[in-house]
Amino acid sequence: MLSQPSNQTPQRTSTPHRVEFLGLAACTFAVSALLLSIPLGAPLRSEVSTALLVFLGAGLILMRSVGFRFRGVLPVLLFAGAGIASSALSDFPKQSSLRSASGLALLATFLAAQPIAATPWAMRVLRGAASVAVFALLIDMMAQVLGGSSLLQSRLAPTGHTRFAGSLPNPNEAACIAILAPLSIAGQSLGSRSLVSRGKHRLVALLHAVFVTASALLVAFYSGSRATFLGVNAALSMMLWLTRRRAVLGALSVSALLVLCAWVFDLGSVRARVLDTFAINDDWRLRVWQVAWHSFLDAPIFGQGPSVFFEVHERARLLPASSGITPAPGGMPWAHCVPLEILCERGLVGFACAAWIVTTVLRHLRRALSHPKTRPTAVPLASALAAIAIMSLVDLSLMKDWCIYLFALVGGLICGMGRGLGCGLGCEPSPSEASSTVPQTTTSCDETSTTVDESSRSVESIVR
Repeated sequence: MLSQPSNQTPQRTSTPHRVEFLGLAACTFAVSALLLSIPLGAPLRSEVSTALLVFLGAGLILMRSVGFRFRGVLPVLLFAGAGIASSALSDFPKQSSLRSASGLALLATFLAAQPIAATPWAMRVLRGAASVAVFALLIDMMAQVLGGSSLLQSRLAPTGHTRFAGSLPNPNEAACIAILAPLSIAGQSLGSRSLVSRGKHRLVALLHAVFVTASALLVAFYSGSRATFLGVNAALSMMLWLTRRRAVLGALSVSALLVLCAWVFDLGSVRARVLDTFAINDDWRLRVWQVAWHSFLDAPIFGQGPSVFFEVHERARLLPASSGITPAPGGMPWAHCVPLEILCERGLVGFACAAWIVTTVLRHLRRALSHPKTRPTAVPLASALAAIAIMSLVDLSLMKDWCIYLFALVGGLICGMGRGLGCGLGCEPSPSEASSTVPQTTTSCDETSTTVDESSRSVESIVR
């Protein structure tokens, strides 16, 4: 009679474990697939995007059913609700609702990224997807320089759509690399050391970090984008400030050599491009900001509506000269400053919700940086967040799906890192596990925690 409870206990606890694994696998698949779709440069077909969102929603429901506690749910829901209210009250409700619907759905990435950050194998999958996306963007930028057009016209995207055609790299791709480069090297030491020797693993990790970081610096210089140049340097400065990384110092040397060669041999007319871009010889950006601020004062509570800055900017042309508003020439779809864009399009309500989200992320980032188990992964995430913050002040927009996706992804990963400190990365017990008395469960968690401790010490030896 005493053997019956012991035989039945694994049956009761195996179901929550399977549900948790399925939920985590669905979240990882959807988030990684969305990350790999960034190089396509166009919205996915409706059936593909719908399937990914179904996986994302199913993963969130399964994780919540096993007791996973998400962070920042209330501010994200309030931010989404503020956007819906702004669209309903906008002078352009149809345009606002159509353009902001996909971004509203992508906010779920903020929640789906949290269990990924708390699980080593899921983080490895996501890091691999980020590396593939970076390499694909680099190849596409090379094709633009050498061939004059983009190679990434996927069948998953609408036919006949080209992200960029010309002899210069696309600044959007350079901006993506600036954000994804730190993510692709986050927590490298969590990889299995049974496949390669310890010394070889360190060398491969170091070379990979040098290549990715040097590539980010090079594309920032070669694209001539001020925002990307500032973002990459902000990420590197943050990484150097938080830890002495040999990878960063090596990347600075490699990128300096490549930039010097590009400048000396004038590859792709890089001299004229850089000098023209960094010469601030007009005030068009100041004009755009002036229109955005004036529009915010017209509707300070809920704003003009998400993703309608183009209509707002065009309407400003009808203002009399006595108003002092002089819109920039040509169409201007976004405000080139995310905080000012939020004030203009979502008002004080949306700005307060966004500030709440940022405060939540920074609080969890501070916690993750202060713990030795999560610091090796938190440092690159902090660098990506620094790149986002700097580039958001002079460019980027919540109207772009890849921008709001990367914002949500980095913020969610940081919150997940701050959450997963209970017993190391990815072994924080769920309520079902906490109530279980099976000795094997406790042993597994301890072993995982010990493994992560060894991996963390390995990272510190790599990067210092």
